[in-house]
Amino acid sequence: MFDQFIAEQCQQGVDMVVNLAAGLDTRPYRMALPPALEWVEVDLPGIVSYKEEILASEKPDVRSRNASASIYLTPLPAASSSPNSDVGPQRL
Repeated sequence: MFDQFIAEQCQQGVDMVVNLAAGLDTRPYRMALPPALEWVEVDLPGIVSYKEEILASEKPDVRSRNASASIYLTPLPAASSSPNSDVGPQRL
């Protein structure tokens, strides 16, 4: 299903795919994609390094790059019991 969607979008001129939480997805290695397509994979550092290690001898047919990112935020300070507390939700 996703393969078909990506193929259709590439046929319509999409020139970049950003794959968030890419995991061990191998689409840029196994799909027939335009060579000018830029494929960016984002995942946790441990996943990215593991994937780079196991696919070191493989080359995708597109311009591909990996990025490490963590979605974990530092904990919020303890909320005050005061109704006038200025501690609010943490936002990205």
